[in-house]
Formats: sequence, C-alpha cells, structure tokens
Amino acid sequence: MLGRFPCSTGPWFEREVEDYIQTRVSAQVRQGRRVLLLEDGGELIGVGAHEAMPDPEGADFLISWLELVAIHRERQGTSLPTGERLATVLLTALMRDGLSDKNRQPFVAAYVAQENTRSRTLCSRVGLTEDPTPVMLFCPILGAEAPYVFLQGSFRRHPGPSSSS
Repeated sequence: MLGRFPCSTGPWFEREVEDYIQTRVSAQVRQGRRVLLLEDGGELIGVGAHEAMPDPEGADFLISWLELVAIHRERQGTSLPTGERLATVLLTALMRDGLSDKNRQPFVAAYVAQENTRSRTLCSRVGLTEDPTPVMLFCPILGAEAPYVFLQGSFRRHPGPSSSS
C-alpha cells in the first residue's frame, strides 16, 4: 500500500516525500515501524510519521520530530464533511500522537522545503513558527542541497481522561 502511495503533483519537494514514503517508510513499516495512516472507505488517503529525536538546541531531552505529512494526490486540498481540511486533521493527529509520549518534552519540530508554501501555511495553522533563516540541507531527489525552513512549537499536554473510583 505505502510502496505505491501517490502524493506528488510534480514539485521536487513533493517527489522527495513520495519517494521517502514509497521506499524507506514502506520498508520500515514492514519491520514494525509505526506510522499514522488516514483512510476513507478502505482507501489510503494520508500518511504521517514522527519520531523521538534529541532537542536540536542541544538540551538533554527528546522532542517530537515531524518527519512527514502527505495527502493522496487526488485528495490534496479537500476537506472532511465537517469542513476540516484533511491535511490539518492528519497533522493535528500526528502532533497529538507525538505529544502523548511522556518520554518527550511537549515540543514539536520539522524542516519544510522553503518553496513548499502549502506545508508552511499548514504548519503555521497548527501553531508551529518558522525560523526566518533558511538552512541548506541535502535533498536526494535533487542530488544537491536545497533551502529548508525550521519550524517549531511548544505545546501544553492535554490531561488524559480521568478515572473515577
């Protein structure tokens, strides 16, 4: 299923994510890696992944690093019947999952290609802020470095359901 997941409409940064899902993530899932899948009527329409990573500022704690959020090519820009955009629902669920890990600080971070204005807008919509200075990172699809922006956010954990005795 992941090995054929189409999420690119052409730009290099979308091809980068599609290739990553179809090769690395697909293989990692077969080895037990957990990813968030969004389905509609048995059809895979979204994929999200995060992982625990050391704080990028060098502090001695783990944060939630957003690896990818991808919506099926034919469903990009669409919303649920409730009016919520699919990408927002997927990213919010991914962040909640990462923030639910008590071994991590309630901090979320990601790199997004500077040209990827849709993803940057999505991240802003859910409360992530951008570092104004782009960082040059190697992009396998291009075979060269490309500018990415660093996004981050610190969030409050929501208390879990209380149990009454």
